[in-house]
Amino acid sequence: MQFIYSVLGFVLAIGILVTIHEFGHFWVARRAGVKVHRFSVGFGKPLKTWRRKNDDTEYVLAAIPLGGYVKMLDERVEEVAEDEKHRAFNRQSLAKRTAIVAAGPLANFLFAIVAMWGLYIAGMQDHPTIIGDIQPGSIAAQAGFKPGERIVSVDGEKLYGWQDSQLYLIQRTFQKKNVQFTLENPDNKSLRQVQVDLANVPSNVISRGVLSQGLGITPAPLGNVISGVVSGKPAQLAGLLEGDEIVDVGGQPIGNWQDLVKVISAQPDKSVDIKYRRNGQLFTTSLTTVSIEFNGEKYGQIGVYPQRYQFSTGIFEGLGKAIDYTWRFTFISLWSLGKMITQDVSTDNLSGPITIANLAGTTVQRGVADFISFLVVISISLGLINLLPIPVLDGGHLMYFAIEAVKGSPVSEKFMLWGQQIGIGLLLLLMSLAFYNDIIRLIS
Repeated sequence: MQFIYSVLGFVLAIGILVTIHEFGHFWVARRAGVKVHRFSVGFGKPLKTWRRKNDDTEYVLAAIPLGGYVKMLDERVEEVAEDEKHRAFNRQSLAKRTAIVAAGPLANFLFAIVAMWGLYIAGMQDHPTIIGDIQPGSIAAQAGFKPGERIVSVDGEKLYGWQDSQLYLIQRTFQKKNVQFTLENPDNKSLRQVQVDLANVPSNVISRGVLSQGLGITPAPLGNVISGVVSGKPAQLAGLLEGDEIVDVGGQPIGNWQDLVKVISAQPDKSVDIKYRRNGQLFTTSLTTVSIEFNGEKYGQIGVYPQRYQFSTGIFEGLGKAIDYTWRFTFISLWSLGKMITQDVSTDNLSGPITIANLAGTTVQRGVADFISFLVVISISLGLINLLPIPVLDGGHLMYFAIEAVKGSPVSEKFMLWGQQIGIGLLLLLMSLAFYNDIIRLIS
């Protein structure tokens, strides 16, 4: 079932995001006066074709739903009648050609903003920003953080939840900046400010969480009630359901989610008895945990999610947060890519289609909101990758246009072909590395 969910989720995600990307090219091309022969969703054999009244574009739904394309009139690839040359892509001004090419990636960024905006207004789940434990000797301990305090804001930006703070803190950590936390006392609700120098946070822990791994802050534990189970995982196979309260694992009492994680993590690939409460009655079931590997160590899992609290924003605040989220994610992705080139960040962080498919399958099972959040991340990544100055990508064409703007004439076909060969080589290298990382994760 997990494999089926992964395949369906991956196909659905790619179908949606590529369609949005190609529609960006299509929409701007039509408004720039360029004739569009075909707008295809998918590759290969057409399953359905149609034309609209007074529209010379052929719309196609093809058999392989892993991409799409927009075919425009262009003298470089076909003969064009004299009375239609003004509608050819290559005859358009530099500004129009630039707008058409840039429209695809920009459509992906716009989708991310709109989708996140909708999620913020509809409501998102997160972990409360209440501090649980503080690691002795950590940056947080030295700065004076105290268990039980609530993190209200960072540099004046209000925090709704634990994850809500991550992108901002990651960005500031990359920039080696000082940040100011506003903390609320749990007893008298008084506020105080604490300065933290993020320059001391090691770069190799950033991807695992600045607050937890970088500063040494553990969030206050959640309750022990299940909010969801993963299809095909031990908990689901053993009959556990959303709303069940886990009270005992292998004879060890469970008071909160942190207790559950601690007990299960310590027993990879082990058979355990789980006692749980459902509708006021106690039940017992047995299951065998599965194992995951992290930093060379194996940990047990059963495939359950904790209950979190939900927050929502107003229309205007939600729009601001959506734009901010998209910008920060883009900044962090670019910064990480640069750090990979300089070898300051491991290339192990690169992911390929196998990892993406697994994430797609997991988020599909967890619900619409999680799947949309996943689409946002992939859409930003797709837009960003396409803007890289690599020939054969949109960014490569934009690079050619920039050269044309400087020299006053288009680059030669020989130069373009040479660039395309280099671009294909770079893409193959990047894809090979991503596939390698996927396979290593899969084997682990």
